[in-house]
Amino acid sequence: MALRLQDVQIGAVSPAPKPRIFSPQERDNWCWAACCSMALAARGQSRAQCNIANSFFNNGNVVMDCCLAKACDFDCPIPKVAGVFRTNGLGSATLVPAQRTQADLISDLARSTVAVGLQGSPNHMVLVERYTGSGSLFMVADPAVGEGAVPFAELQQSSSPQRTWTWTWTDLR
Repeated sequence: MALRLQDVQIGAVSPAPKPRIFSPQERDNWCWAACCSMALAARGQSRAQCNIANSFFNNGNVVMDCCLAKACDFDCPIPKVAGVFRTNGLGSATLVPAQRTQADLISDLARSTVAVGLQGSPNHMVLVERYTGSGSLFMVADPAVGEGAVPFAELQQSSSPQRTWTWTWTDLR
């Protein structure tokens, strides 16, 4: 995904910076596992992406070991993502199948990190960590490209590749 990440100076009135939680996705199709891992890290918990993938693909039965190199490199269907979050310790995860307003997103972030699903070719997920307190900029961890500030409009509609904010997972706590 090519969200335009920006470095920003966080002003004195913004919330205190949180520890960096960024973790790149370990497989081409594991943006969902990386976002789950980062949301857990924001809570001070650690869980490897391959173990998150194991919990989804093996569903309690060890069929394949996702921790082996190049194993389990598949996406997670949108209707299953909230279940993956809940199974891995984010028990309040809720899918809201729509964009949020900027005010709603700021309110959601007061409780926890927020995952945003971007519909396109291919679909992609990023984790919104916090509001910067500066205009419309949000700190976003994109497991495919890095961490930085993203304008709200870019979250709504990214341009390269073309993707639209279509799903939101709130209460990742």
